[in-house]
Amino acid sequence: MEILSMFLKSATIGIAISAPVGPMGALSLRYSIGQSRMKGFLSGSGVAAGNAFGAFIVTFGFHGLTSFIIQAEQHVFFRLTAGMVLLWLGIKFYRTQNAENPKVERFSSHHSAFFTTFFFTISNPVTYILLSSFYAGAGILKHRFTITTSAELACGVLMGGCSIWFLLQLLISMLHKSGYKKTLTLLSHVTSLVITGFGVTILISCILSLK
Repeated sequence: MEILSMFLKSATIGIAISAPVGPMGALSLRYSIGQSRMKGFLSGSGVAAGNAFGAFIVTFGFHGLTSFIIQAEQHVFFRLTAGMVLLWLGIKFYRTQNAENPKVERFSSHHSAFFTTFFFTISNPVTYILLSSFYAGAGILKHRFTITTSAELACGVLMGGCSIWFLLQLLISMLHKSGYKKTLTLLSHVTSLVITGFGVTILISCILSLK
């Protein structure tokens, strides 16, 4: 019964941490609106899978790995690369706005949609910090975990994260069918600008850190 309670808490944490906020959330929304709901779902699932990986690391206690990731993120080259990728994606998306005919945009595969967000998520130290905070607040980290229980909690995070993205795809599909294409186009512009803004912010922080 206790493991079921922790699993449900993990699913709730998965919903909260995989919600469409931040650059990866904006990227997944942009896939959903500008290309296809399947690609948007896979991109969002990449975020959820990355968070599930982080949940396993946090609960099983790979402190050395999390420390390495946090230290690596501080390296200018790592941040510069991430900033340039986000900037490129934001500009590319903004220049290819087409919410009314999503099949026009085909410059990335379904595999890349998933793995782009997955690798960005697992390489982001904020993922581990947020998960640690959520688990500590839920009173879960006080328990000792085996590899099996950590995997079960990670599955809870994955299930919660994928469910929120599945529901978002249904909502976007309903908006398409209801004739709210102008609203979707506006949202598409906004998400593109958000992605570009994150990229610019990271690049500026890199430049300032060199001074």
